[in-house]
Amino acid sequence: MSTPDLVRSHWLGGADAYWATESRGEAEERAAAARSRASRAEDVELVGESLVVARLQQGARQRWAVFHAKTALPVLMPEPDQDAEQARVLARALDAWRDTESEQPFEWSSTGFFDRLRSPYGRGLPYQVRGREPEESWDEPAPADAISYDGDGERAGYVYTAGDRSVEVYAPDGLLIARGTDTFDVSTKKTAFVGEMRDGRHIAAKRSAHFVQHAVEQRRAS
Repeated sequence: MSTPDLVRSHWLGGADAYWATESRGEAEERAAAARSRASRAEDVELVGESLVVARLQQGARQRWAVFHAKTALPVLMPEPDQDAEQARVLARALDAWRDTESEQPFEWSSTGFFDRLRSPYGRGLPYQVRGREPEESWDEPAPADAISYDGDGERAGYVYTAGDRSVEVYAPDGLLIARGTDTFDVSTKKTAFVGEMRDGRHIAAKRSAHFVQHAVEQRRAS
């Protein structure tokens, strides 16, 4: 795909499959998500052969993002206050990234792309193109004004921070164990807090309070 119009047309057609195998339901959900992104994406720009920078409408908000051109999957979401040029810089860094050992680029082909992107290999990319190692992002201590989680027994001592669009959960020893952001779900047309645990497990909840509760329970079960 050599032009933004071709990318948009491809997304409107359902985009490429990104699972190694997918059910009929997964295929329908994937195609619907791609069409939704095509309808909400503005100022689309190609970066290299595999990436797209676009401004995405999310409810009443707009945010720049870097997408995989063939599958329409988001690869990197810059911070909400970052502009178009900062998104382009990150996209160029992703395109130019090479593995330190093999010196090979990231595998951008469509088949199996979702699994590669969610693997430790893929999850580390956004941090590395920002000049950080993935582990460093979990080293932040709990702030002094963190809110105490209402729990007793083994659930006592947890604290969290919750803003309008983000939530972070800390264990009693001060270790950051989970974080999430308020994200628009194209399938339900609603927002939810979506994120991950320190060990890479994904976690989601409708409200920030429920996200904190899920994080505490998952931590206790691990």
